[in-house]
Amino acid sequence: MTQNENILKDSPYGKSILAKNYKAKLLLFGLLFLLLVSMILSVLTGSSNTGLKELVALLTGSENLHESQRYILLNLRLPRLILAVLIGGTLAIAGVALQGLFRNPLAAPGILGVNSGAALGAALVIVIGSLVLPASSLDHSYLFIPTGAFFCALLLTLLIVKVGTVQGRTNILLLLLSGIAVQAIVSALMGLLIYMSSTQQLRSLIFWTLGDLGSVGWKELTLLIPVLLLSAFMIFRKANSLNILLLGESEATHLGIEVEQLKKSIICWTTLSVALGVSFTGSIGFIGLAAPHLVRMIVGPNHKILLPSAALMGSIILVVADILSRTVASSEIPVGIITALIGSPIFLWLLICQRRAS
Repeated sequence: MTQNENILKDSPYGKSILAKNYKAKLLLFGLLFLLLVSMILSVLTGSSNTGLKELVALLTGSENLHESQRYILLNLRLPRLILAVLIGGTLAIAGVALQGLFRNPLAAPGILGVNSGAALGAALVIVIGSLVLPASSLDHSYLFIPTGAFFCALLLTLLIVKVGTVQGRTNILLLLLSGIAVQAIVSALMGLLIYMSSTQQLRSLIFWTLGDLGSVGWKELTLLIPVLLLSAFMIFRKANSLNILLLGESEATHLGIEVEQLKKSIICWTTLSVALGVSFTGSIGFIGLAAPHLVRMIVGPNHKILLPSAALMGSIILVVADILSRTVASSEIPVGIITALIGSPIFLWLLICQRRAS
């Protein structure tokens, strides 16, 4: 047991945080089972006649599988499924970490300008890039839009953090207010770019800003998987520190936590993972806000349990949303619309429950 865990164990509040809960373990196994079921359903869902029989044939290496069915499963559905699991888990982990860091249940990756910055970067490449770069380069390069989205998200986040830092210390209230101000500016710029765009650019821009899981293949996943897993691992390592931070910044400092270093580390890793993720998928909202609340109601504030539980919940929500986006209408609906339709009522219900409890 580490020194931080001993400190928490000896405090009355820490005992409640670190108490191992049977309900929490049951939730973890239940979420893992639901994720596996939703993953199987996702692989089996699509317009082509490819079902459980073909999936079993693929897993067993059977030669009876038709080449077109093998292509659909390996190059279309499996990359999309892995992407949904990764991005859903990443957004949920970032939401938990930021809510713990700011000690604010309304905190989410969007407050740091990651989502709006990625959307602005993509819009700049789609609208302005066509005036600067040859049309052929934009058509044949899969990296222009994600690269622009990533760097714009990173720059906006650094700007917000810079404004929210006073004399080397991060002022949480100032950080939140600067995030709101920057997002207002980004919204105005997005409106201007939409006004300037052509019909084809507008269609691409709107679909990208509403989220899309269908444009990523194995090539992009080889970049996403190691970075997102590393970011998740680094945030998981801060679980005990986030638990102690719940006592307050002054108390955490007295207990040996480098609060400013913790803030920079959490902001760095959440920004890197979310910016990279949404730069390939577009803006997908409410997962980083709703998933942590859902599991926190059951497992409590212990980040050692809350982080993996929220990751599983976020992955489930996005996988299910992706299934719905492909099945509820004749043409595919942007997945960001589905997550908003799922997440916003859940979040409103949670607020009503908290209001009644208080």
